[in-house]
Amino acid sequence: MPPDTACSGAQAQNTNPDLQNIGLFRHRVDGIPSDLYVDDVPTISIATDSLYVQPTFNEFTTEHYLLRVKNAQTGMVETQCRKELLTFQFFATAGTFSPEERTSELSPIFTTPANGHIPIDAQWNPPKAAQIPADGMVTIWVVARDERAGASWLSHKLMLTP
Repeated sequence: MPPDTACSGAQAQNTNPDLQNIGLFRHRVDGIPSDLYVDDVPTISIATDSLYVQPTFNEFTTEHYLLRVKNAQTGMVETQCRKELLTFQFFATAGTFSPEERTSELSPIFTTPANGHIPIDAQWNPPKAAQIPADGMVTIWVVARDERAGASWLSHKLMLTP
């Protein structure tokens, strides 16, 4: 919905975030993941490869909702139209993420990067060689949550080599 008509009319029923895909990338250039791994189960060398994980979501289904707030300057209660913030959390059966969480919008204390891209990807930090699972398989999950208790998730597998 376009922002100018997002809150007009009857308020729609709350739905879960529309998480569509998890992209696995080799590099990050100017804050943007690049060089997509195209294999269904990519093989990642913990010694030489990097991995950036980026969720894809349908931003046009991010919901708008009405919120009643007290205006601190006038003392009056107002109804405001707000767009739900999505939070993406990253998990894996081995390794860690930096950062562990991203949001669909930047906090007001940050300025939008010069390229206009709001980063929602996270770098996966592989485990030490001794911590690679016996079968080499690692599952990555991305969980998307919205501000009104909606949630969805996707997972992707990858194969690790030393």
